[in-house]
Amino acid sequence: MDATGGLIDGWLTKQGGRHKSWKKRYFTIRGHQMLYFREPKDIKPLGVITLHRGSQDGLACEVRIVPESQHPRKPYCFEIKTNGGEQRTYYCHTTSTKDLERWLNVLHQVVYASRGGGMFGTSVTDQLHREHRMYGEVPTLVSDCVELLQEHALEEVGLFRLAGSSARIRELKYAYATGARPDLDEADAHSIASLLKLYLRELPEPLMTASLHSNFLNAVQFYKLSDYKDASSIQRLIPELPPHNACLLRYLCRFLAEVVSHSDVNKMTLANVATVFAPNFLSSGSASSHVLMEETPLVHRLTMVLIDQHEEMFATMPSVDDGQTSTPASDTDLDLDDYDEDEDEMYGFLDPPAAASLTRRATTDTTPASPRLSGLQNRRRQTGEFDALQPAAPPEGGLQGPVRALQEQLRAEQARAAYLQRLLYQSRDALQQEREIRIEAERNMQTMVLQLRSMGVVLPNMMEPDAGLVEEDTPKAKARRSMMLEDSDELIDLMAIGKLKMKAKENGQ
Repeated sequence: MDATGGLIDGWLTKQGGRHKSWKKRYFTIRGHQMLYFREPKDIKPLGVITLHRGSQDGLACEVRIVPESQHPRKPYCFEIKTNGGEQRTYYCHTTSTKDLERWLNVLHQVVYASRGGGMFGTSVTDQLHREHRMYGEVPTLVSDCVELLQEHALEEVGLFRLAGSSARIRELKYAYATGARPDLDEADAHSIASLLKLYLRELPEPLMTASLHSNFLNAVQFYKLSDYKDASSIQRLIPELPPHNACLLRYLCRFLAEVVSHSDVNKMTLANVATVFAPNFLSSGSASSHVLMEETPLVHRLTMVLIDQHEEMFATMPSVDDGQTSTPASDTDLDLDDYDEDEDEMYGFLDPPAAASLTRRATTDTTPASPRLSGLQNRRRQTGEFDALQPAAPPEGGLQGPVRALQEQLRAEQARAAYLQRLLYQSRDALQQEREIRIEAERNMQTMVLQLRSMGVVLPNMMEPDAGLVEEDTPKAKARRSMMLEDSDELIDLMAIGKLKMKAKENGQ
């Protein structure tokens, strides 16, 4: 195996380790280690930097940006300082700001994941898992920014359109990325709004995912053909998003609708807000100007619909309460807090010393009394073999956390299944309605064609309607109906011409 194929790899100029001189090395991050090689094809690394120690306490290292004004006075430079044992400091610098951000995002994800950091460049689902948040919740950075803006900045002119302080945004970004929770009260509204946009912009893929990109564009086209009245085609795609992405999208659209409601003061109309957030919601990632010119109006319209009609768009999504309480607690829910409360009730009528004594006996003497054991069990008890057969003790901290996490996942999946079933029924009803409308349109088309034929009007490139055409369901019949529907505008014009001819004949008589 060569030096490539890690979470990230590339050339960096390094100082530190055994040598204090600057050396150009090929770096890669694999798992919890950062390795550097002389050449990408090398198998054996020249050195290894431990970034994470797994279950051990404390961080294995610290990562920070080094300003160019500080030692070692290099542009695009960052520092890795190891902790514990032999402490070492490594300086690495890249060739551009883009490369610097790329390396820092991955380093923060590996080093500070246990603190909930490293959210930039991380998927919404992975970040919520790091923060131990459940279905219906959003990442801490998003909730912090939105709550402060709701409280203090809804009437700020140009909110989300005007940029904040670059230095302040960078400071807040690296504070969150390293697992800290900075005080946003000291930052200005535009810097906080820019931080929120930066987080969305650096997601691995747009919030509405690349896999559904063409589906959403087609849905907007259908919405456009309905004269911007029927948005059901867009609504039906919401359940196909990853659950946590859909929840974050709903959260943002509700907040942005609130921003738009103050547009008479903040000047951020629905169109202005959609212009800012559309690329973060849905984007193909294409650099082609032709593709961008075609897609931008559609994505802009889609974002406007999601914000303006957010109540209808997300009406069938399970609420936060549904996601948390859809499954009642059962006897298998190992809630250790409940056991503690039961224990207090059991011994509450005794004086404290007696209660403590009984509690110790109840928790330590868990094996049955010897007379109730079989002979084989008694022999195993005497030889110590019986104790070896007892179940292993639960891990430190108990089973409460893992069991509750599994319960929450189960409840979220049950809520999602119920949600999809409701959408299935709605889609079936909508398809039936569309079929009835199509059949009625085809019947009207037949009537128009017959009337035109009776007037002697020549219909170029048109086929004669057959009796019972609507009832046929063969491929040939479908193709013929399609041709008739495509020429509907021409038929209407010819109908008008026929009426004029009839009127002229009547006047001539």
